[in-house]
Amino acid sequence: MSTRLSQLAARRTALVAQAAVQRTQAADAADGIERGLHWAERGVALVRGIARKPLVIGLTAAAIALLVAQPRRALTWLGYGLTAYTMFRRARSVLSSQRED
Repeated sequence: MSTRLSQLAARRTALVAQAAVQRTQAADAADGIERGLHWAERGVALVRGIARKPLVIGLTAAAIALLVAQPRRALTWLGYGLTAYTMFRRARSVLSSQRED
């Protein structure tokens, strides 16, 4: 009977060691998958964030259409847009500093 118990104990020890190796391998594989999915999660978050802003979607679609149809005109409008955005930010900062005073 003691031979059977010693065999069972040895088998249990071998199975516990095998399970530890498998856990380590699974953790390594999960790390690799997680790194790969990190970029996908960021992409999904970006799409969800943009989806909440229909104006951004419309402006982006218009910009892409303009860029494809007339690249030179697109650069001109890009300059206009950048100027308008800069002016908007400056005006907003001036107005917000006036409120604080």
